[in-house]
Amino acid sequence: MGSSAALLIWPWLAVQAITGITLHRQQHVFIEGISRFITGSNECKAIQALINHLSTWFEGWMAGTISSEIAIKRLETFLGIGGGDGLPPEELADARLNRGTCDAPGNELQQLIDMFADIPRADNATHSTVGNAGYDMSLNITDMESLGSQRQLTERAIEAVLATTKFPEGVMFARASGYGSLYDQQAYEHERSMPIGQGIRTILCPVHTGESTQHWVGVVMRLDHNKRGLRPGISMILLDSLATEANNAIYDEQVIRKIVETWLRNRLPDFKSFGFNGGLARPRVEQQADLNSCGVHMLLNLRASGLDGKYISKGASCTNKEWIDNARESFAKRILRSAGKHLGGDVESMINELLNEPGRESRGQETNKASEGRKLSPHLGS
Repeated sequence: MGSSAALLIWPWLAVQAITGITLHRQQHVFIEGISRFITGSNECKAIQALINHLSTWFEGWMAGTISSEIAIKRLETFLGIGGGDGLPPEELADARLNRGTCDAPGNELQQLIDMFADIPRADNATHSTVGNAGYDMSLNITDMESLGSQRQLTERAIEAVLATTKFPEGVMFARASGYGSLYDQQAYEHERSMPIGQGIRTILCPVHTGESTQHWVGVVMRLDHNKRGLRPGISMILLDSLATEANNAIYDEQVIRKIVETWLRNRLPDFKSFGFNGGLARPRVEQQADLNSCGVHMLLNLRASGLDGKYISKGASCTNKEWIDNARESFAKRILRSAGKHLGGDVESMINELLNEPGRESRGQETNKASEGRKLSPHLGS
């Protein structure tokens, strides 16, 4: 499965009971077949997430880049051990995986993604226009699919969530590839950088930390134009849902600061009149419990920063799969409504009707309505 960590969850006893052969004596083709089934089956998404998680922390510990204490703590957080279920850790892990696997197929989040795929388009087209007035963009079906449960968000999906958010005047967001440089390609290229308009007070910056780490963090820049008797100032904060000790960091903060500062230096009108207020501050934000929810946490924090300056604080429950999937659903609904608005007519009306919230109705009725919506969604293209 591409990782020695996968051996930690290999079904030793079950396989030996069926085949009568221990793991180290199994043929390679048999092990490869089981591995491909686990990683490729929609029924095993929770196991896939566990493998990904173990691959990061277990192999980091084996390589000596992550301490054993951090590796154990991250695994316990991922599994939710210590929640008082009264089960031993190994049984608690099995129970959580079974619950997650049963919930995966046919959920409302996937139905929303399928609805987006069913939106009418020109022949062979796979994208739809989304975004608020003044910032329209095309979103491909494959990018929308990255909003699916336990998936890593793509840059275009992140851009679409921000583009469909109504931020107040003076707030702008950047594209992750719009700074003129990237974490893995730090040479600045002006033609690839986004312009910054006059009067901007807050800039929301999604930043990807490179191919080797596959992690999303947010940077928020506040521009104070009217400091009385003082030089206008710029303050920056880093929002990271994966806090690690300095000696175990998976990316270099100074590289991230260099990326956004270089962009400001070349694109911010009257940049020379500004000074920087301190370094890159790191306020405490909610921490992720699985490998691929960093993009969701980043978006929630960036949107909160742009709307009212308050960061999410929901306690321990905010890190569980259901809470993260609810956030993904809200993003998907926002994008669907925006796509419908751009098309107008019957398509917009049908999307809005299918997305109507059930109000005070029971969760069971909500699920039934979502199922009905999935049955109707193919007619979006008729």
